[in-house]
Amino acid sequence: MDIDQIVSDFVEKKKEKFIALSDQIWSCPELHFEEYQSSQLLRSALEEEGFQVEAGIVGLATGFVASFGNGKPVVGIVGGATHCRD
Repeated sequence: MDIDQIVSDFVEKKKEKFIALSDQIWSCPELHFEEYQSSQLLRSALEEEGFQVEAGIVGLATGFVASFGNGKPVVGIVGGATHCRD
């Protein structure tokens, strides 16, 4: 099985969890640098999947790093959101 299929199968297996998490985050919009609920939801979801989470990094209460495993490759994901104004 190739890596594309492995990733596709994993995403399909976790699809409902990802959708529920996304719905929770979008149901409680928060302003820039005040994403306390969203940050907690993401940290909890990552910890449930076995990630080691370090919160409150770079002087931001909402900032965090989540690590899984060791060695190579090292993959980094930076997430952000915007909010809409009428």
